[in-house]
Amino acid sequence: MEIEGEDGSRIELEGESKAVFGRGNGFNAKDRTVSRQHVQFQLQRAGPQPESTALFEVVGKNPIWVRRVGGETGDEVKIFRKLERGEVAAGDWFCVSSRDPVWFKVEKKRIGRPEAYYFRNNKK
Repeated sequence: MEIEGEDGSRIELEGESKAVFGRGNGFNAKDRTVSRQHVQFQLQRAGPQPESTALFEVVGKNPIWVRRVGGETGDEVKIFRKLERGEVAAGDWFCVSSRDPVWFKVEKKRIGRPEAYYFRNNKK
């Protein structure tokens, strides 16, 4: 899994390592509501043929928003506050700023690895 920032920087998740996403670290904005260490991601794999997801924990002061597309009740947006945990998978989106919203999409990627995911920002 990779987290791709709006400046093209990438934070890669491998194995049990954790990656920190925040202002100046994948999110290049001067929005001070986004902490330098805003959310931690960790790749999760289970079973012999794993369907990868990433677990996350909000470590910054302000919340993040996660949008799950097309569930049983349609799109769903959930807010996660400091020290709350959740998970994201391919097709999900997340946003770390309410002041200058930029949504990052979780996508499956197959480049030299059997399974990988990455986040792509949707700012145009």
